[in-house]
Amino acid sequence: MPRAGLTPDTVVSEAALLADRDGFDRLTLADLAAHLGVRSPSLYKHVGGLPDLQRRLAVQGLRELQAVIGDAAGEQASASARLHQLGHAYRRFATERPGLYAATLRAPAADEPDVARAAGDLTAFVLKLLASFGLRRPDLVHAARSVRSALHGFVALEAVGGFGLPQSVDESFARLLDDLEAALRSRRRRLAGTAV
Repeated sequence: MPRAGLTPDTVVSEAALLADRDGFDRLTLADLAAHLGVRSPSLYKHVGGLPDLQRRLAVQGLRELQAVIGDAAGEQASASARLHQLGHAYRRFATERPGLYAATLRAPAADEPDVARAAGDLTAFVLKLLASFGLRRPDLVHAARSVRSALHGFVALEAVGGFGLPQSVDESFARLLDDLEAALRSRRRRLAGTAV
């Protein structure tokens, strides 16, 4: 008999907290069961094993990340302000929810339509924001990959203590966002110059 009050949603939420504390790659069903005060087989009444749990965490992480950056990057703000707000929200999410953030990093597998939907919604939001810089497909996709790579690289290095020099890490991050904005504007100007 499963523990009273235990549902798939509570299992995933508690797994996310455990992943944030210990690391997404270190999450096991045995540790989760111990955390919840149940035996491991009881979890199978709520999730279909570790791959299913990881899939559910990816969906939750993608949805939460979209909510966080969506709340930060208001529709009324300029393209510049929205990019900066997105960047700061992304960094905050990765810092505050490291396990859940790690769950969002891989591309969805073919048999994960719910992950694909959540990733697609997040991607559509980012592409819409970047379109406000005057970019169009396929340049939007390349720009989104560049922005994501830069933000992820920064937060990944920060997470492992990779910035040892005394200058402000916050200032470095602000300058990274300025550089990304400049690159997006430069790309738009280059594209406009090649238009016929």
